[in-house]
Amino acid sequence: MNDFEYRETRNRINNNGSYHECFQLRIRWNELSSILNCWGIGNAEWKKHYSTGYKVLYNTCSLELITAGSFQLIDTNRTYPMAPGDLYLLSPNEKLSLKANPDGEKKCIFLADSPVLRLIMQRIFISGKIIHLAQDNLQKTIELYDRIYNAAQNNTPEIETEVFNLLNFLVRSSPGNSFPPPLNHALSLMEKEEGLTLTRDELAQQCGVGLSTLNRLFQKHLQCSPGTYRRKKRLDQACRLLSLPGNNIKETASLCGYTDSTSFCHDFKKFTGLTPGQFSASRKKIQNKV
Repeated sequence: MNDFEYRETRNRINNNGSYHECFQLRIRWNELSSILNCWGIGNAEWKKHYSTGYKVLYNTCSLELITAGSFQLIDTNRTYPMAPGDLYLLSPNEKLSLKANPDGEKKCIFLADSPVLRLIMQRIFISGKIIHLAQDNLQKTIELYDRIYNAAQNNTPEIETEVFNLLNFLVRSSPGNSFPPPLNHALSLMEKEEGLTLTRDELAQQCGVGLSTLNRLFQKHLQCSPGTYRRKKRLDQACRLLSLPGNNIKETASLCGYTDSTSFCHDFKKFTGLTPGQFSASRKKIQNKV
């Protein structure tokens, strides 16, 4: 009996875009055959701001890779703009919403939750719930996703080996995998809402090192201070938000952790050479030409 079957779904939602998804899904969902059990693998294309809130099954996690366009991942506290090369993890029972902006394509693999898989995911997502793959690693990751899809499509026994190859490659190519633990902890804190309000001394204390040690780790591995890194991260997110339709300056400043628009505009111009309004207008011109 075949383990996987093909499922294609498409729909157009009034005032909420459309989607087209092609998956290979395991027929017997509740039968665990190995530690790295794959329950489904496939591709999704979302159009015209299609959005949905979703909650992953209690015993499943979803590892999703953006391959084209852009999306917004929204949890209770933050909005994460995502572009090609971004890889994100949906954990069991996690409630999130995802929105195409305006169009986006992604690859998804559903894996059975287990203590071993959680340890692997902690190695991949050391500094947050999203990592960005370099271009070379993105192409290799797409190839590995496709190999799993083909193994499921042909119901070959190599599928678990291909899943292992994907996870092993992601562990090795994770941007923070070679960082010292205190630096990884600092980066993880900066990904969280509460981490945005920590002073440098508080950040160092929570990482179990002195401020001079924390500064030295940032300079050695990231070539900047903790404050500069946080500012660059905020402004990089701002650039991505302002590149998406419908985002205004005040809302973007708030989403990026700024309490007032004046400070945001000052830092943004220093970072990009443009005011937020000029940057947004330039992106609209480019999008209109495409």
